[in-house]
Amino acid sequence: MRATRVLVNVGACLLGALVCATASNALAESAPPHKPTVVSGSVTNTGGLLTSSAAGAVIELPSRARLRVAPHSTVRVFPLPQLLALKPGARTWTWSFALQNGRVDVELPKTGRDAVLASMGKLSAVVTAGHAAFRIEDGETTTANIDGEVRSLLNDHWQTIPLGWTSTLSKEDPNALAKPGLPAPALSNTQRMWVSSNPSVALRGLSWAPVPGARRYELRLRRLPDGKVLDQRVSDKPEIAAGLAPVEPGKYSVALRSIDGRGMEGAWSAESELRVIGVVLPRGAYSTEDAIFLGVGQQVQFTN
Repeated sequence: MRATRVLVNVGACLLGALVCATASNALAESAPPHKPTVVSGSVTNTGGLLTSSAAGAVIELPSRARLRVAPHSTVRVFPLPQLLALKPGARTWTWSFALQNGRVDVELPKTGRDAVLASMGKLSAVVTAGHAAFRIEDGETTTANIDGEVRSLLNDHWQTIPLGWTSTLSKEDPNALAKPGLPAPALSNTQRMWVSSNPSVALRGLSWAPVPGARRYELRLRRLPDGKVLDQRVSDKPEIAAGLAPVEPGKYSVALRSIDGRGMEGAWSAESELRVIGVVLPRGAYSTEDAIFLGVGQQVQFTN
């Protein structure tokens, strides 16, 4: 019964602005089956409060949405959803959690029909699509729209948090007004093409201009045209000195984003195209990183 009372209190914040389902209508629409499940990492359960281990945890909701709980974070995940009128038309099954401390990232399919309600003390937020992040630390409560659709609620006032923006409730900002996040770094005019006579080659020499206020940077490498992510890593410096994961000849793209002092990621930059050209050597020929060595009359072939 205690969990049920808390869930009603979380939903009560929304009643001033939303039309919730009546009891009779709610009975007509049965709730989704199953319950939230820890699918990776581990948590300890103390009276319904889940605290993640040093490795963090991922909790999957029956709607297929996921809650990525950062290491040593504490959260209460409610076992049943609510039916809320978040958009015109049919009401939305909305799963809820209450963050006590630490960070939780919410990931929903952009084409999904469910939502997630986050409660963080005085501040609440609803995620209806994509990726959002929530953080409570050092007396501050932050909501970030990483790549999705997010609205926050404070003192009966709703605000939409645009893509790449953040909202922080603190002594300095008691209204938690949404503000733009850090701009994305711009890839420097460094090498964009590699030649490889081996099956694969590591992409080295990538760097970018520093962004004021950025604590770290994140880089993502995709394969074109299928868009598969092949490498994604974080750097404290405006470069990847060690190089990215080896890739085969083909077309690729790289994107960058800044990470602020609270650990919140800004929007991704535009994709920059990279290309790896393959080399087919004749018998007896060989190559180094600097040159290709051929015998008299021999020819080399290039792929991609």
